[in-house]
Amino acid sequence: MINRDLIRRKIVQLTYAYYQNGNHNMDNAEKELLFSLSKAYDLYNYMLQLIVAVTKEINVTGQKRTDLGKKASKSLRKEGFIPCNLYGEKKGENGAPEALSFAVPFAELRKVIYTPHVYVINLIIDGESHTAIMKEIQFHPTTDAPLHVDFYEVNDQKPITIGIPVKLVGLAQGVRDGGRMNLSIRKINVTAPYQQIPEHLDVDVTELKIGKSIKVGDLSFEGLELATSKAVVVCSIKMTRNAQLAAQQADDAAAE
Repeated sequence: MINRDLIRRKIVQLTYAYYQNGNHNMDNAEKELLFSLSKAYDLYNYMLQLIVAVTKEINVTGQKRTDLGKKASKSLRKEGFIPCNLYGEKKGENGAPEALSFAVPFAELRKVIYTPHVYVINLIIDGESHTAIMKEIQFHPTTDAPLHVDFYEVNDQKPITIGIPVKLVGLAQGVRDGGRMNLSIRKINVTAPYQQIPEHLDVDVTELKIGKSIKVGDLSFEGLELATSKAVVVCSIKMTRNAQLAAQQADDAAAE
């Protein structure tokens, strides 16, 4: 997982390499850092795919909590539990969504937090079953430990909106020509009944050339309504120095 410790280590490593290298170039150092973090993220996802079963549903067991507030939540975390709320159709007197407060052992939540997959979660709270999706996670600002999780109850009738991971499919023409693939967003928000929510969204990049991009508005998926703005860039092919040099050499050869 990319956390603050990993970023600090990468920065220290690149700073050392920067001063050891006689050709000081801050732009290259920044690019190396971003590239390294991107590869670390990809490796993390690949490792998760090896150890996590690809299923659409998963069970999580918790217990209702009546003691609310910061002090009670802090005590729960010390005991290895994570405070959670479940929101649904029920609303309070002021019209705001009313939450069911409960706590789940961290070991139970680990399997749905640290994964690139999207799960429909069967929440079992004091023996009562609720079908839900995970909507939001709050992490500690320095340790990255999960502090609080919000779930949203779903049913067969009402569509939900949720972010689905993007999966680039194919070897782009621009990459074959020496360009560099840039993934701008890792998830696209879609609206659909939860039974139709896919594990990921396949985006074919085979024909994508250098200097071109794919936007959300260029995509369509059967049974899904895209909730992310159509103008948002999903991925693009950036010109690299090597590709620019190759293009220049090709132009020079043609001129001769």
